[in-house]
Amino acid sequence: TVTSKNAVMTWDVRDGNRLATMSGHTNQIRTARFNPRGDSLVTSARDSTARIWRTDQNSIMPNLRHAEAVASVRLAARSGDGNLRMVTLVGPNRVPHLWALPGGSLIAALPHSAPNASVCAFDLQGKTLLTSASDGNSQLWSTDDGQLKFTLANTGIVTSAVFDAADKAVLTLSYASKRVSKWDLRTGKVQRSMDFPHALMLFPSPNGRHVLVRTADPFQLQIWDADTGEMAWETPLTSNAVQAEFSADGGTLATHEIFAEVAHLWNVATGQLAQELDGHAGTIWSLAWSPRSEEPRLNSSHIPLSRMPSSA
Repeated sequence: TVTSKNAVMTWDVRDGNRLATMSGHTNQIRTARFNPRGDSLVTSARDSTARIWRTDQNSIMPNLRHAEAVASVRLAARSGDGNLRMVTLVGPNRVPHLWALPGGSLIAALPHSAPNASVCAFDLQGKTLLTSASDGNSQLWSTDDGQLKFTLANTGIVTSAVFDAADKAVLTLSYASKRVSKWDLRTGKVQRSMDFPHALMLFPSPNGRHVLVRTADPFQLQIWDADTGEMAWETPLTSNAVQAEFSADGGTLATHEIFAEVAHLWNVATGQLAQELDGHAGTIWSLAWSPRSEEPRLNSSHIPLSRMPSSA
């Protein structure tokens, strides 16, 4: 958690005890993210620095100082050379800066095609970075040297992007235009685009194979195949108030509707109901998958029946 005193606190979620308080930023902290191993975290702030901390409260490297305020930061999930990559968005134009970790050396300030870049995704190997800008184009960059690989034309302002398991294609989502496109990473050309003008909820699965769509007329959840562009399956809803979350591998979809006391797990490939999670002591408030593990778990929270809001 981030406090108004420019500090970050880490907590043990099993017992609620505070593990560490990390102080040092001199202005508002904008973002805080754990690295993939969970043994350190990175923060960015308006004091023009990004800092990396060990969870035992010791800073593991010198501050990454920038010329302007750091708006956002993101870490690669992996890296091709065994070292992590980090990207920071700097200044009012959100210029991407690519860094090598743990040494903290600046690889490049990426000369984006337009201001207001938004970092969308690293590929699974940490070798490629996708960024999107306000001109509706996206760029793919090499994380080895910061060189431009491709410009993906007319992606729209990308709000979400996922790379497939083989890092041969990337799925981009522009929520403003309600368009999902699949791009070939070998050529930089679009393979397929799908438009969902009436979607109320729209996001790709983590493995890039499917797209989840929620509609209001009628109330439905739909799963679309990103390779064929065809709808794979659908299931009716009783309202448009629903939470849906893919598992980390994209193979299972967890759903619950507002005021429901049962959550459902769906096989994404077949559309078959895999399991009903019954036994909540009240209506389900939220659900979330645990991080990648050999035994994925779904965590749900509920409102006791005595605290349910009145229908009056």
